Amino acid sequence: QIDVVFKVRESEKYYLESITIEGNTKTQQKVIIRELALKPGDVFDYKRMQSSEKRLKNTAFFDQVRLRPESTNIPGRKNLNVLVSESRTGSFSFGAGFGSVRGTQLFFEMKQSNFNINDWESGFQGAGQKFRARMSLGRLSNQALIGFEEPWLFEERLSFGTNLYATESEYNSSDYNEKRTGLELYIRRRLFELVEAKVSYKYELVDIFDVFVPTNLDVSDNIADVFQSAVGEQAISKLGLTLLRDNRDSLLFTRSGNRTSIDSEFAGIGGDVNYFKVDFRTAQFIPTVDLWKQSLSIIGR
Repeated sequence: QIDVVFKVRESEKYYLESITIEGNTKTQQKVIIRELALKPGDVFDYKRMQSSEKRLKNTAFFDQVRLRPESTNIPGRKNLNVLVSESRTGSFSFGAGFGSVRGTQLFFEMKQSNFNINDWESGFQGAGQKFRARMSLGRLSNQALIGFEEPWLFEERLSFGTNLYATESEYNSSDYNEKRTGLELYIRRRLFELVEAKVSYKYELVDIFDVFVPTNLDVSDNIADVFQSAVGEQAISKLGLTLLRDNRDSLLFTRSGNRTSIDSEFAGIGGDVNYFKVDFRTAQFIPTVDLWKQSLSIIGR
């Protein structure tokens, strides 16, 4: 048996001199730079460089991301080279299906995760904004939705988004049909590295119609009264607050980490309805055998 002694001598600190970006043929440079945890003048930190690389990968804007330090002619200074390969970020999908709950469905959806609302010449791409338009038609439900999000409002780590939607459904209950039209506005901010908060305001018009009136004497009349009293249109005006902690290793193909959220809603800021709701969810991902890169998830609500 032998003992092994490691003697370590720290090298001098290096500071970041400049950042060079290569390979971004459509994504704006500011979209890449704002995801970096390092900026010129900072002490060069390998862990922060890895964190920056992980952030860029999680945007899903690029097929490949590589960050590497480069030497300079200035003593105690290094440059950071960011090499990316652009990915396809837009999609158009359509399809049809049948289910016992929603019946026959036909849908169309268009999404762009690297949207640019101000530049039609680039095909509305490159600014890191999110856009989504969806329409579905069916025997028991219909839906139309348009959503937009600016993840860096005023170039600050503050997201602003809006959703405009209309839905009509018969499958929620066999006792009534429902139509919802609404507008949602929200802002979201990362409080620190793993935790973000979202504040939202939603205004909905809910129309209850075609209420089923039971004729069977065995059915309680109280149930019919509840549905009858809800007939017509009511306005719901509500505020929401969501806290989210997410340290998953990857947002698309998660193998390890945890995602926990607390979602609260308060309806009664005007409108016709008053209620308070809290929803807690957590999911733990545990990696299994490396052969198929699978994971086990334990989810609680």
